[in-house]
Amino acid sequence: MFKRFLQILRKKSMTVLGMAITLTILFIFIGTVGFYILEPPYSLVFVPSKLLDSFYWTVITITTIGFGDITPSTMGGKILAMILAFFGVALVSLAMATIIDSIIESKLFKKRKYLKMVKKMNDIILICGLNEITRTLIVQLSKEHIKVVVLNEDPIPDDWDDSWGAYIQGNPTDGDTLIAAGVKKASRAVVSLKDDGATLLSVLSIENINPECISIVDVKNKKNIQHFKRVNCDLIICRDELIGNFLSVTLQAPSIYPAYHDLLSLEGTEIYNVEEIEDHVGKTFRETITPIKEKYDGLLIGMIRGENVLLNPKFDLTIQKDDILLVLAEDKIS
Repeated sequence: MFKRFLQILRKKSMTVLGMAITLTILFIFIGTVGFYILEPPYSLVFVPSKLLDSFYWTVITITTIGFGDITPSTMGGKILAMILAFFGVALVSLAMATIIDSIIESKLFKKRKYLKMVKKMNDIILICGLNEITRTLIVQLSKEHIKVVVLNEDPIPDDWDDSWGAYIQGNPTDGDTLIAAGVKKASRAVVSLKDDGATLLSVLSIENINPECISIVDVKNKKNIQHFKRVNCDLIICRDELIGNFLSVTLQAPSIYPAYHDLLSLEGTEIYNVEEIEDHVGKTFRETITPIKEKYDGLLIGMIRGENVLLNPKFDLTIQKDDILLVLAEDKIS
C-alpha cells in the first residue's frame, strides 16, 4: 500500500502538491528577503546572522508556529507577517489535504483491484481470517503458484504480497461480504477466526451460500467440535488435540520426534495423493507397493476409499478404480 501511495503522491506532485511546494519556496524567499530589508538593524554590509534570523522567522511564520522570539517592529514587517501567515495556512492545508487524499486513494485503489481480481478468478480457495496458521498456508500455496482470496476484518497488512492473491477487508460472517469475496465460486474454504463462535457463523454462511464448497475449520476449543459436526463441516481440525497427541507420542518415544516433525513440517517428506491409478486397479496392496516405489520413489502407506482413510491396510486388499492412493515421498508428486 505504501508503494502505491508514493506512486499517487508522485502523480499529484506534478499538479496540486507541486504547486503548493513551489509557492511555499517562493514565499519563503520573499519573506526572508523582505524581513532582511524591512527590519532593523539596517546595514549596507551583508550580515549572515540577520539573514539566518530572517529565514528562521519566515519559516516559523508560514508554518503558523510563531514562537514569538523574533517579531517584526516596523509597519512593513508586520504587513509582511500577516501576508505570510495568511498564505501559510492555505499552503499547509493544501499540502496536508493532498497527502491525505493520496492515502485514501491508495486504499481505494487496492480495494478495487482486489475485487476485480476476485471476479476474474475461478475455483477459488477462500481463507477466512489471517493469522500465523493461515499466513503459513498462503505462503506455501504461493510457492505452488496458487492464489487465494483472504477475507479478514483487519486492514490490508503492509507486507501483503499480491502474488499471494486478493485481500478483501470485511466481516467473514456476513453473507454479502462473503459473496464479494467470491464464495459462490469457491471450491474450498478455510475458516480460522479469533474465536469458535465467529468461525461457526462464518461456516454457516458459507454452507448456506455455496453448499458444494468444501469447508475446513480451525477449532480452538475441543468442546466446540460437536457444534461444527452438526453443520456438516467437511474437515474439522482442532489444534489443541493435534498438539496434545503430538506431545504424548514424542514424550513416550522421543526418538521418533524427528520423523513426526518431518511429516508435520512443510519441508522434507510429505504425503501426496495419487489419483491416476488405472495401472493398479484390480491389484492388491502388496502388488502396488513396488510399482509406486519405482515410479515416484515413494512409499505407499494407504488409500482413501469414499469417506474412509485406510492407513496400512492388509496386503490382500484390492485397489478399486475410485480409490486415491496415499504416498509418502520427498519430491512432489504431480
